[in-house]
Amino acid sequence: MLDLAIQDAIDKGDYFDAIALLQAAVSTQDDPSLIYQLAINLQRVGHTQDALDLFDDAESKGFSDPMLTVNRGHAYKALGDVSAAEQAYRKALHGEVALRAIVYWSLADLSSRSLHEEDLAEIQKLLDLESTLPGYRALLLFARGNALDLVRNHEQAFADFNAANDILAQIRPFQGELYHKLINELMQVSSISSYLESDFTPVFIVGMPRSGTTLVEQILAAHSQVAATDELVKLGHLSIELEEAGGYAKFLDTPDADLAIKMQEAYSGAIKQYNGQTPYLIDKNPNNFLHIGLIKLLYPKAKIINVVRDPLDNAMGVYRRYFDKGYEFSYSLEGIIFHWQGYVSLMNHWNTLFPGQIYHLDYAKLASTPKTEISGLLTYCGLADEPACYDLRKSTQAVLTPSSIQVRQPISTKSLGAGLKYQKFLQPYLRQLAQLKLHSDNVFGFKS
Repeated sequence: MLDLAIQDAIDKGDYFDAIALLQAAVSTQDDPSLIYQLAINLQRVGHTQDALDLFDDAESKGFSDPMLTVNRGHAYKALGDVSAAEQAYRKALHGEVALRAIVYWSLADLSSRSLHEEDLAEIQKLLDLESTLPGYRALLLFARGNALDLVRNHEQAFADFNAANDILAQIRPFQGELYHKLINELMQVSSISSYLESDFTPVFIVGMPRSGTTLVEQILAAHSQVAATDELVKLGHLSIELEEAGGYAKFLDTPDADLAIKMQEAYSGAIKQYNGQTPYLIDKNPNNFLHIGLIKLLYPKAKIINVVRDPLDNAMGVYRRYFDKGYEFSYSLEGIIFHWQGYVSLMNHWNTLFPGQIYHLDYAKLASTPKTEISGLLTYCGLADEPACYDLRKSTQAVLTPSSIQVRQPISTKSLGAGLKYQKFLQPYLRQLAQLKLHSDNVFGFKS
């Protein structure tokens, strides 16, 4: 059991606080499990090589847990070392069903090519066991579905995605009415004025998950004046505090100046822990589209980039992926469409309040004409051209999101139209998806 203060910091996403507490504990206690926990939290903030060294240290001092090997695989994945990641995952491919389910999903998430015929046979055996718990059954189905997609068995792949999402929808139901209420309240905010200033420029990358936000993050993070952080949850926590204190939307309409200053200090302190030396810091959390009003209140000069992908491609990209938390809408196609409708409606409202201040980036154009789109992106951010932004293959920085392997590949059009192969299984939703595309193109100024 971790110390309560350490666990509380982890639960709140205050990983640097947890790291400081763990470092103090490690210095006074001869406990390799604390070294392991320190490694995990260093990994969470992008100190990946330090985490790998500490995994080795904990193991050499007698710590034994198969999840150490899995987390070592995650670290290699973040560094883009596919071979080392797969090797680490496979070392953990034994023991109880839960562990094997985690490993199979980790392998599939690394690359669908990482699963072989014998792996699929083992996955089927685990699915046949009545004792396999629902959550782990979903992981196995997602893993197999993505592997079947690679060999173009789209019918069985879609059946697996359906089954996996149905399971998770029961475990973590989408609170659609609360989301709808929040969107409606935020759309009643009539104006936001701020005179706050900051000594650095935060860059917020928002949109739908699986829309290309990680790619855009890494393009910008390759610049010498920019550093990436993670999918930070700080703005979400601040919004909850405001809601509990009298209403989030109400605060945006009539902000308290002293409280706004305290919130800016809190957010700046949190993000600068990642890299306080660069003038630009990226917060890439797709859900921050909900908080653009708060962003503009705290940081009037903030750069906001909204990445937009074709709804059909995006919907299937979301539907075939396991999200551990925060994306409960993803467990049904109805939920994905509902969430997208709210997202576009609210973005339209932010466009009205902040005309010309949000940069809408069409993923299809980025894939088709990367040089032109990257140049425009850098111009919007006020950054000079740098060659590293145009070729991510040489990047050595750790990527903390699930797309860490994909974003190191050359930018190409191969993912465009990816949803079309599932078109016949999506017949009940095609009209809504088509309407979403027309609405999105209109709101974001794209030509259909």
